Amino acid sequence: MVLKKILICISILLILVNSQTLHSKKTMYKLLSSSNIEEAMEELCPFPGYYGIYCPQETTAAHKRQLQQQGITKMPSGIGASFDISTGELKLPAIQLSYPQEPSQEQIYTDPLTNSQFIIADETNILQADSDDDIRIYKNEFELTNIWLDATKNGQWLGGEYSSSKDLIDVFNKFFRGNQYTSIAQQPKNVIRMAFKTDNLKLNRFAQRAIDSLPEDYQEEIYNEFLNAWGTHIAVDTLIGGMIEKQTIFKDCVFFTPQFSGGISTEQVIQALRHELHGNQAEGFFTARRQVTLDHKFGGNPEDGANWEQTISKNPALLKINRFLSWEYMAANPQVRANLSQAIARRIDSMRQRQESYQAQIREQRRLERVGPRIAWAIQGNGQCHHLSPSFNIRRQFELKAAERCLNRTDENWLDCTSGPQQSYDDFMYEVRYERDQEGNYRAIMHNPVAEYPGGLREADGAFVDRGCSVAQRYRDAMYSDFNQTPPNETYIKMLCTDCHPDVYNTPSGVVFQCSCPSF
Repeated sequence: MVLKKILICISILLILVNSQTLHSKKTMYKLLSSSNIEEAMEELCPFPGYYGIYCPQETTAAHKRQLQQQGITKMPSGIGASFDISTGELKLPAIQLSYPQEPSQEQIYTDPLTNSQFIIADETNILQADSDDDIRIYKNEFELTNIWLDATKNGQWLGGEYSSSKDLIDVFNKFFRGNQYTSIAQQPKNVIRMAFKTDNLKLNRFAQRAIDSLPEDYQEEIYNEFLNAWGTHIAVDTLIGGMIEKQTIFKDCVFFTPQFSGGISTEQVIQALRHELHGNQAEGFFTARRQVTLDHKFGGNPEDGANWEQTISKNPALLKINRFLSWEYMAANPQVRANLSQAIARRIDSMRQRQESYQAQIREQRRLERVGPRIAWAIQGNGQCHHLSPSFNIRRQFELKAAERCLNRTDENWLDCTSGPQQSYDDFMYEVRYERDQEGNYRAIMHNPVAEYPGGLREADGAFVDRGCSVAQRYRDAMYSDFNQTPPNETYIKMLCTDCHPDVYNTPSGVVFQCSCPSF
């Protein structure tokens, strides 16, 4: 019994000693890491960041070094920087770059706009790159956030507004809530492509010191400390230069759909976005239904409006990472390499899980927006019917009941799921009944007074729609299917419309009903 107690005490002491040793290791690594990072910033900063000259923290030495550069300067080191792929945050240059003391003409890059010259690092190749516009439209928050989620698969990281990943719920609330789309349009200027000549890369002394300090036994806190300081990946093929960037939100009903009047094609929307990106006026229908949320230039000196492009070469921004390598490939020790792979995978998985946790929440928010009460318009119309001339009557604006109250047509909800009272013949003719489904869509219902025969339909239903107009009708020869036309002869119509502005116009060809996408 005494021996057993002694063994237990020894075990406890060993655990305490090991715990203290582990704590000391973590503390020591943090101190060494912090000191190493401070020294690295003093020597390696500044370098091209996503919006121009960048350093994780401002340093006096870096500022002095900028002011003291004379003669032919070194090409801005827009390659070899480390970044965290879970956030996009730039860290520090990790790859050793060497520059010739007496460069040959092949080792000098001349900016075509200013004739300024720069010495090219021995390890890199430099090419003038194309400057094509990049205009992308995102119809929901998942399409936009997939840009970041898919980065590890496609091996690229974009700059500008794409450079910092955002949480799914923030993207939804800012850009897509309330039936909106968003677009990001980018126009690169004076672009240079930088790439390493080989994948056999040498770390600079600060990065090498950091990776050499990693223990063989996997200690998550220490490895996370490394990732916090040096990121998860290293850029090995990049584009640097300047950029004009605009982000726009717009009503999704700007696109043509049968349940709205007007609308333009995807090609017309892209053309409008391109016009505005280049500083030209876009088509009025689109501009009335869009808001520009971001409009800026970066790289160079954006405040020098007339000469901005001439300033880019001396202060380029990191526009795109064409290719990157994971930190694990830079570790010589197989166990450290495996540990880095594990730590990076966990960080990426944590980011994915966070985004996935928001998906159900956003889908529920969208569902609640659709299934709740909504403001609607009841419209009655007809084509030429005997002595009746073609006409439309905007009966009233009313509140569409919540979907759960109008899921099925029953005797109980017949009077509840209608645009107004059903007490007189006039009410019967002009008010609009409706039905909703579990997704919140709705459709107009119209009683058919001439179908009083065995087997005849007593009701005519419109199509279920989520917005715009659902059209219930009875007709003889032709359906009413085009809001730009007068209803066909002997056509009787009832419509239920939401999220648009109803109007009736007299045109040379007859009376026309319009329900257009609302403007901002």
